[in-house]
Amino acid sequence: MEKIYKNRSIISITFSVFLSVLFVTIAVNAATTIGTNINTDGALSVTNLTTLGNASTSVLTVSGNSYLGTVSSGVWNGTAVALGYGGTGAATAADARTNLGLAIGTNVQAYDAALLSIATLGTAADKLIYTTGVDTFAESALTAAGRAILDDADAATQRTTLGLGTMAVEANTGATSITTLGTIGTGVWNGTAVLDAYVDNDISIAQTGAKSVSTGSGGLTVNGGTAITKHLSVAQANIVSASIASVTCGNYGTITVTGAAVGDTVIASPTAVASGIETLNLSWSAAVSAADTVTIRACNPTAGAIDALDTQTWRADVWQH
Repeated sequence: MEKIYKNRSIISITFSVFLSVLFVTIAVNAATTIGTNINTDGALSVTNLTTLGNASTSVLTVSGNSYLGTVSSGVWNGTAVALGYGGTGAATAADARTNLGLAIGTNVQAYDAALLSIATLGTAADKLIYTTGVDTFAESALTAAGRAILDDADAATQRTTLGLGTMAVEANTGATSITTLGTIGTGVWNGTAVLDAYVDNDISIAQTGAKSVSTGSGGLTVNGGTAITKHLSVAQANIVSASIASVTCGNYGTITVTGAAVGDTVIASPTAVASGIETLNLSWSAAVSAADTVTIRACNPTAGAIDALDTQTWRADVWQH
């Protein structure tokens, strides 16, 4: 009896172990329906299963070191898949971008038409981009000379780069001297008199009216004639004239002409007045008789003495060659 009892105990223990293994390892093949709730700490093997429960009514719990194979179709209605398992850890697109470090405006630039237009341009050397319309860009050449002007801090530096100096900003009144000036093709000179050192040997004056020309020691040549170095002209009123005796010549009067020298060419002319010398039977000439003095001589070819007016104005013109 004792031996039989021991055998029964062995059989009972063996059957219990068998049942435990049966519950721990369940193999399901083909289209089999498993109950609504299976919990196991062992290995659950499911193969050739078309449908695994209903996501809205059933729960599949996998614990321990188990794993879930490929889910070929269906709709995921569980919690968000974490980043570590290939998911985004988010339920919305915005949260997904944030979790992935792709937040628009923070991590990445939002789509922009202007940026797209720039991105389509080339990247060749010496190019400058500029707008041709709204959100539209094009390229233009940018030479080294252009860059040299663009990188200047102010207008003064740009003028230096262009080699213009201060003349480029002078007013048109000629307030500042010009050291060197090229040929002036046309125009009217409205400045002060040009010094003789800066006048060419050959000049042409087309304007009418009084002109003052200083030529230095070289003189002024008019239409190819003899050079004139200086012209002096003085008008003197109320010359006291002397009486000229019959058939004689004598000194008639003098005119002071500063700068006149003996040997200069002289012409003396009276201002026409009633009973002036030009109305009498007198002829006259003039010459520089001493430094700064022009003497008028008159000749009387008549049989009687002639005494002209003492109130007549005379002009003496003196040329030096």
